[in-house]
Amino acid sequence: MLREAFTLQQNGQAAQAAVLYQRILQSQPRHPEAHYLLGFIEYQAGNLTQAADLMGKALELGLTDAAAHYHYAVVLLQLLRAAEAIAQLQLALAKKPDFDDARVNLANIYFELGSFNEAERLYRATLVRQPENWKAYHNLAHVFYYLGNIDEAIRYFEQAIQIVPQYAEAHASLATMLEVNNQLVEAEREALRTLELQPGNASASVVIAKILRRGEKPGEALAALDKIDFNTATQRTLITIWNERGQNLDRMARYREAFDAFAQSKQALAAFRGRPYNKKEREHPLDEAEAYFTRAKTAQLVKTLHYPSTLPLPVFVVGFLRSGTTLVEQILSSHRDIAAAGELELTLQIEQGLVDRQGTAYPRSLDSLVTDGDGTILMARREQYLRDLAALADYSGKKWVVDKLPFNMLHLPLIRLLFPESPIIHVVRHPLDTVLSCFFQAFLHEHEWSYTVQDAAEHYVRAVRHVERMKEALDLRYMQIRYEDLVADPQTKVRSLLSFVGVNWDPNCLKFYENKRVARTASYEQVTRQLYSSSVNRYLNYIDMIDEETLSLLEPVIVSLGYELKRSKNAVS
Repeated sequence: MLREAFTLQQNGQAAQAAVLYQRILQSQPRHPEAHYLLGFIEYQAGNLTQAADLMGKALELGLTDAAAHYHYAVVLLQLLRAAEAIAQLQLALAKKPDFDDARVNLANIYFELGSFNEAERLYRATLVRQPENWKAYHNLAHVFYYLGNIDEAIRYFEQAIQIVPQYAEAHASLATMLEVNNQLVEAEREALRTLELQPGNASASVVIAKILRRGEKPGEALAALDKIDFNTATQRTLITIWNERGQNLDRMARYREAFDAFAQSKQALAAFRGRPYNKKEREHPLDEAEAYFTRAKTAQLVKTLHYPSTLPLPVFVVGFLRSGTTLVEQILSSHRDIAAAGELELTLQIEQGLVDRQGTAYPRSLDSLVTDGDGTILMARREQYLRDLAALADYSGKKWVVDKLPFNMLHLPLIRLLFPESPIIHVVRHPLDTVLSCFFQAFLHEHEWSYTVQDAAEHYVRAVRHVERMKEALDLRYMQIRYEDLVADPQTKVRSLLSFVGVNWDPNCLKFYENKRVARTASYEQVTRQLYSSSVNRYLNYIDMIDEETLSLLEPVIVSLGYELKRSKNAVS
């Protein structure tokens, strides 16, 4: 009966096969193969919950086939049960080490979870076994994109195209990378090649729209977006399509339509990510740090530490996302004595590793880690950070290297303990401009707080208050600079920045837009232009779309940072 049912299933007669599998299970309710194959029919019919229950039961009953683990993982993934899917794919690979589809899918999950190093390892392992696996090249290129290595991303997309030259999406992905790399002529060429292969391709149309917008042609950019064949758009691409519509509508002063388009992009992003904003999880580390790091505790810890003199040292440029940190990084890295390392996550990694023998996590683990005046562990972390920094690029001859992870503003105590000599430059921008800019940005990884304007405002307020409390508890080498002041009087503010770091004046810093270094952040486009003031008080275009509760929440912070809240675009300063 099982053989007969399986033959029916293979011949596309799923309903008849299902009847036979159900008859088998009536007489043998612990039959693993019948559970699994019936589960596969449910999967093909789109009944994911039933499919997962049946496949899981089959494996529980002793089915040992690697393919069963693989298909069960596919179902679990569609049900957004990523951790369980990972476990099943690992079991599939343990049973069948040459199961490359399982390896690629496992890498894909790690990619979507933001575990890019693990994804890279698995894609590379696939390429060792299958040098012509174009999907592995294509997906590995995406890993390098999110790691900020655009040159490698471009190289791997080109290799994928060599294997499958007629695959439109590979050309579209290459076009996307070239645009990010400010190679606009080459990007347009690849996008047009994509559209020859697949008219209406969504990804290529977005690239064309971006290039037109950058050329100050927002109307033509919208027309390019209108030509998209949505059958070619993935869920990820939908996020970008709506966001790009918003950017162009904003350029055309169609602000209500722009706001609605950005909201659509965020809704698509939230659905794609499948992870809601967890405010308690986000704020718990801040509460812990504020309770632990008093002035007395900081002084006690510092007494245990002895700092070797090492060059180059980091300059920390911090600030809330979309506040102008990339601009400051680009200005500083134009100086002959200063390099830039991009957005590093080394401080976060160090914090996560500071666990004592009892399993106590940072910051309370510091009590036992520096017992008896021994700061060896912290100094080892400092040296490891500097080695990792040196491994990223050749910084020979430089005195300083910029570490521009904006949310290092939430790791100030550790920075103070490891690098007391390092300048900390905190970039601030009008809170409403900052919050709205975050809402207008499609963050494909992390930052769930940006899904709504109100959540973004709440997180902004909490972050600013955290910095203020840490400034009181820590003896920081700290400078705050306002984005608006930098735009209004660049020479004075740049001189002030360089003086604070401790380097001589370099006129190249005022010509930062000529810096050949390509910024690997959402601001990659803006820092290729001279300073402009159109982003100052941009929030006034959208003030009528922000609810009163959010405005009231932000107003005290707006005032404390020296700004004012205008309730109307026509308000007099």
